[in-house]
Formats: sequence, structure tokens, C-alpha cells
Amino acid sequence: MNFRTDLAAERIELSGISNHKGIKKSENHYGSFTVKVADVLDEDGERLIGKPKGRYITADIPSFSADTELLDGRLDGVINELRCLIPANGSILVAGLGNRSMTADALGPECADRIFVTRHIQKELAESLGFRSLRSVAAISPGVLGETGMEAAE
Repeated sequence: MNFRTDLAAERIELSGISNHKGIKKSENHYGSFTVKVADVLDEDGERLIGKPKGRYITADIPSFSADTELLDGRLDGVINELRCLIPANGSILVAGLGNRSMTADALGPECADRIFVTRHIQKELAESLGFRSLRSVAAISPGVLGETGMEAAE
């Protein structure tokens, strides 16, 4: 690949792949926006787009700032897509990837800042406060290469 992008959807589009057994593509439509889902299924798919096996979700959502109507399906769509990524049991790690110094890339760190982290709350305390089913949640915002000298994956 002679281009640089982190988005699996862009890698698939730019490589001209329409159908391949190692990659399963789908789209979900929520009112005014579309979510592209790419599942990299095997080593062939990994090699084809240069991404490890897994599910990659790209949401192209029109700006919320120009609208006064927030109940048009955009928030529900985002919730539905995120819900699919959360396991039914066990701990959850939220990784807020992106550059908080650049507005267009700050969504990950801004979201991680607003996560209700609970990993440090002992089970007994949670139960005494009435949170019997409180999940263990942690959040991290590792920054970007230009700020830290390391890729987030490192």
C-alpha cells in the first residue's frame, strides 16, 4: 500500500477491493448517516489491507453543532454500534485514541475523559452504594506519536 491511513474502510476503498473472502463488509444506515463495518476475518484479509483481524467501524456522522434536533437517530445509531463492541461480562478498557490538540482528531481523548471509570471501586463499596452490577471500567488516552514519541499500540 502506497498510502497512509488508519481507517480500515479507507484502506479497503483505496485498494479497490469489492469482494474478498478474508474481508466482510457491511453498512448500517441510521437516518442521516451511515456506518461502514469491515471485519478482517483471516490472514489473507490482514495482508490485503494491512490491518490485524478484528472489527473496524467507521461512522460518517453529519455535524451535531448545526442542528437543534438531536433525536433524529444519530445518537441511537452510535449507541447501537458501540453496544456491539462491549462484551457481556468482564472488564472494559476504553482507549481514547487521537490528538487532543487537534479538534478534528480529539474525539477519542474527549470521550475517554468523560467515561465513568469504576475499576478502582471495590465490589463491597459498589454494593453498599446500590450498584450491584457495576462493571469494571478503565480508560486511557495514550496520545499520538508527535506528542509522545510512541505509537499508541506500542
